[in-house]
Amino acid sequence: MLSAYSFCGRRRAGLLRAENPDPKDVRKLACAHLVIANTGLAHGVPARFMLSPGRGRTRLAQARQTAQYLCHIRFSMTLTQIGQTFNRDRTTVSHACQRIEEMRDIPSHDLAMDCLEAGLEQLAQSLDLIDDDAC
Repeated sequence: MLSAYSFCGRRRAGLLRAENPDPKDVRKLACAHLVIANTGLAHGVPARFMLSPGRGRTRLAQARQTAQYLCHIRFSMTLTQIGQTFNRDRTTVSHACQRIEEMRDIPSHDLAMDCLEAGLEQLAQSLDLIDDDAC
């Protein structure tokens, strides 16, 4: 799977042509970037900071954890794939998913997550990144 850092580089198109990656991997990466951008907007965090190597402040960490959770739950990415995309270890991604799952016990947070999930699913379908019956 391509990492987010190599995909976001200046030679994006050349990189994809040179490596001839699996189209499924490219779609998953596109879904991940869709999640990163929209989760960043929802949390008020610039998307470029979501991929930064440091932990960051609480708002950034929570936005990143939310994005990792959505990649796993909504787009069926493995923890390893998510870890590669976010430049994190799979155990860190697992911890993020557990944290967000615990936060979903709060009704207002659960509603916000449901809305974000539904919006991302609709957007991904409209861009033909996922099948209509995939989710």
